[in-house]
Amino acid sequence: MAYKDNVFVGYVIFNAMSGKIHQFAVSPDYQGMEIGSSLFSYVNEAVKGHDVYVYNVDDSSASASCFLKKIGLSKKVAQFEMIREV
Repeated sequence: MAYKDNVFVGYVIFNAMSGKIHQFAVSPDYQGMEIGSSLFSYVNEAVKGHDVYVYNVDDSSASASCFLKKIGLSKKVAQFEMIREV
């Protein structure tokens, strides 16, 4: 979890054995302050050199996509949501 001036501003939930990041978020008011980078640095230390994976990234979120590219993650697979009217 990340705090700034005793305010909860972000978190990451991950599995250090698999390198899978289940969830991560930084409050919009605190984005661009290196908080997300600090959270991912913590993940990198915990996985001890293994690959890190983030699943289900919303492609419509430009800020999330830009951030993940900035820290060195690359897109491997695209996922599509399909809807059927009933």
